[in-house]
Amino acid sequence: MDIRGCISMDIRSVDVVTAGNGHKHKLRRLVLPLILVLVLTLSACQSDPKAPPTSTKPAETTSVGVGGSSSTDNGSGGAGLSAADLELINGLEEITEWRKEGNVLLRYVDGRVKHYRIIDLRALLEGLEAPVFIDFWAEWCGFCIAAEPFVDGLVESHRDRLLVIKVNTDLAGTEAAMFGVDGLPSFKIVHDVTIVGEFTGFNKNHPEAYIEYIDAVIDHVTK
Repeated sequence: MDIRGCISMDIRSVDVVTAGNGHKHKLRRLVLPLILVLVLTLSACQSDPKAPPTSTKPAETTSVGVGGSSSTDNGSGGAGLSAADLELINGLEEITEWRKEGNVLLRYVDGRVKHYRIIDLRALLEGLEAPVFIDFWAEWCGFCIAAEPFVDGLVESHRDRLLVIKVNTDLAGTEAAMFGVDGLPSFKIVHDVTIVGEFTGFNKNHPEAYIEYIDAVIDHVTK
């Protein structure tokens, strides 16, 4: 639920109540309960993530399909990606302290997820042919941390279908603004530097809903 929507809704409710009560002593009895309701509502809006997407219909796009290479897993973490994509991502530097970076590419290599530094995110996205799943997150965001196992699992299960990037919004505010991020966690599926799918919030009890949506978007842009 959008916090701004909650604020405007509750302010309108206060206006209606106060407009219909002209006596000061009645108004005073209403002020404290209304303030309490407003505080509780705002708290719920801030702590409850949006539900997973209920529709698998991908965003409309005119993007062309992705050129593919062999779909056999060769251990490179790039099975099914084009030769041009592999050339780009193979030139990235592997890092261990990835939380200190603004933009990081995740790859499943040798049986585990590894992290690689991205110097120029936009330049990388402009050069890639495959769809890219971007996780906009921050260390202080509890739902972002809860989504990490899901994102790591996506890196492994979809390594032949898309690339996965994490953007730390505290360190890469420009990139977050570029993609219109206004809530965390926020997930964007990008193709040709164009957002073709997105959802905000994460519910760990329904990972299959996210996978279904992601697959639908990928199928749409790569058909």
